[in-house]
Amino acid sequence: MSNGQLVEDSLNRGLRAFKQKKYEDAEKSFNQAYTLQNDNFTAIFNLARTLFHRGKKKEAKEKFKEALRLNQKLVNRWMQSDTTCFESYDFRNKEYCLQEPMTKTELDENIQSLLAELYYELRDWEHAKFCFDEAVKIEPDNEDLKEKREITRENCGLTSH
Repeated sequence: MSNGQLVEDSLNRGLRAFKQKKYEDAEKSFNQAYTLQNDNFTAIFNLARTLFHRGKKKEAKEKFKEALRLNQKLVNRWMQSDTTCFESYDFRNKEYCLQEPMTKTELDENIQSLLAELYYELRDWEHAKFCFDEAVKIEPDNEDLKEKREITRENCGLTSH
């Protein structure tokens, strides 16, 4: 079996486990895909999601940073949609790998605050603003989120009303 096939098999196992909320199994599968191909966006991003679901927020944040460095456009697309559907390029095998759509879960919505913090740290104000707006909808009483949202809005040239 080729390396590309092993990666694809690991990703498919991880996606099935994730859908079944078997996050420990999903983490193992996504880790295996990542180990085999450390530039595979789908492996990195879904590993980050899985780590977040398992409560490993610090590790998840690092993987989200890695995913952003690799392909910020796909992270932004996921962030702004209701489902995840990645078309990732397998650079080693020079082929496209289509992953099936996955509906976001409630926990995925909570990832908005983590992504907002990442964009804030990166000074990507437009994306930080979007994430903070979404995060505040989920956690309307979180004063830290509100404060950072205001700073972000100011950096975007917006003022609060």
